[in-house]
Amino acid sequence: MKRFISLAEPLLAVMAFLSACAQQSPTSSSLVTQDQVSRAMTETPVPAPAVQTPVIPAFDSTHVFPWKQFGGDPFAKTREEAMAERERAFKALGVPDECIATAMQATSAPGDDKNYLANGMHLVSMMSGGFKVYRNVEVQFPRPPIKGKNGMYYAAKVEVWTFPCDGAMIRIGLPEVCNNWSLFELVAPPVPFANGVCPDGYTLAFMAWDLNTIPASLRASATEAVQTAQSRNTEKATDPNGYRGSDFSRSVGGPLRQSGTKPYPYAGAVEVNLRDPKTAAFLRNAGTMQVFAGQGEMVLPVDPHLYIIELVVPDQFVTVLVSGGKRRIWDFPDEWDQPQVKKYCRQYTHGGGYFTSPAS
Repeated sequence: MKRFISLAEPLLAVMAFLSACAQQSPTSSSLVTQDQVSRAMTETPVPAPAVQTPVIPAFDSTHVFPWKQFGGDPFAKTREEAMAERERAFKALGVPDECIATAMQATSAPGDDKNYLANGMHLVSMMSGGFKVYRNVEVQFPRPPIKGKNGMYYAAKVEVWTFPCDGAMIRIGLPEVCNNWSLFELVAPPVPFANGVCPDGYTLAFMAWDLNTIPASLRASATEAVQTAQSRNTEKATDPNGYRGSDFSRSVGGPLRQSGTKPYPYAGAVEVNLRDPKTAAFLRNAGTMQVFAGQGEMVLPVDPHLYIIELVVPDQFVTVLVSGGKRRIWDFPDEWDQPQVKKYCRQYTHGGGYFTSPAS
């Protein structure tokens, strides 16, 4: 019977094999050849080293620190001071050691300054004065008394850097109002579902709009769509009919996107869930879509023709109806097709809120 060599002692096994055969006659058919030695060695499976992904702790909703005082305890008085101390800050925030050098290089250039920290947004960590670190931060800013002071409206302007490190995407932010370095939640992208129609998978997108700055020609339609949606009864997120038909996302979002109007530079997160198209029952979470500069997208890990895709958006988006205590948009399987025309590989959804004053 052929003997399989133990992984724990591959060299000893080969040595024993050689010794046993060496005691036989040199003319024996059992004489060890180089080929036999090679085959004996290769019979021992050697597992490939695992790919290491930088670990950033997930946001823990059971131990939330509410960030309510903007500018109350700034990490630095100026951006220059914050940049000078950023390496120490990154380490304290929880940026993986193997990503510190990459983070330093990425932040040596200006970041994306068209983003805002808005209420409901989650941060893995945030640093205030004296290198004090807060974990599991949820943004809960009160409405600021002075419009536009230091980039503050109903949200805080934040400079953002996003960069890859060992298979993960790291995102770091520096709010203008306080220079408190912040580490955003790390979300692993799902494996896309692809087929012959959509070889790159199906992409779900979300766009944020300020109802006070959309074109006047669309404001009446926006108001009507909101009132119509809010008059429906969704039976606490169980009746699909309450989510169908005319609403802001379906009726106003498309014209807004095509009008050339810029989205409101909102930054936040949208929860994406899967529901049964027949019973509307919740099946599972499909991931989190990160929204920056008013736009976000996520490649779906499933075929959207087989599920109701649910987006749970932050409470500021008043155009989205509340059901079961949360604001939800449902995207139905048949909405990924245009009858007799084509199948969509990308689907846009939209939410609107009052982020600035009417006079701004």
